[in-house]
Amino acid sequence: AYARANPGKLNFTAGSPGGGPHLGATLFRLTTGIDIQFIPYRGSGPALQDLAAGNVQLGFDSLTASAGLARGGQIRPIAVTSLTRNRAFPQVPSVAETVPGFEADTWVAAFLPARTPAALQAAWHEAFAAAIAAPDVTQRILELGTEPGGQSTAEFDAVLKREIAMWADVVAKAGIRVE
Repeated sequence: AYARANPGKLNFTAGSPGGGPHLGATLFRLTTGIDIQFIPYRGSGPALQDLAAGNVQLGFDSLTASAGLARGGQIRPIAVTSLTRNRAFPQVPSVAETVPGFEADTWVAAFLPARTPAALQAAWHEAFAAAIAAPDVTQRILELGTEPGGQSTAEFDAVLKREIAMWADVVAKAGIRVE
């Protein structure tokens, strides 16, 4: 409510310009129409330190980068940008609870050269899937504030294509240029 009533008066950081958190914050701005000013930093560390110190009013970053400060009480998470609440911070609502369908999730993936033989691709996928499914690995992934994956390569390919198109649209609409 305050942000809508005071356009341009709030500021936010999202680490490095053009990175995932910056794009997620931009999608939030475009989706909600809220006018908040981006304060760029050279990475999450300095951005989160200034957020904790009160030098910026709002921060967008991955839970992996910010979980320690949140658990230590230096910053307070107010929403996650995944479609659902995060298991590491179940008390924190998702943006989608207020803005239906909103999703700006971050993920990490392993890639192989395009010419890698199909049998080797399958072997690598099987090895990664088994590692991610191991209870100790799953627990560590959750502790870091992220969710374990495990899609098939075809499912991930579809996700990748959808996200490339979505983020290209966000970058174009916002006129983002990384220098």
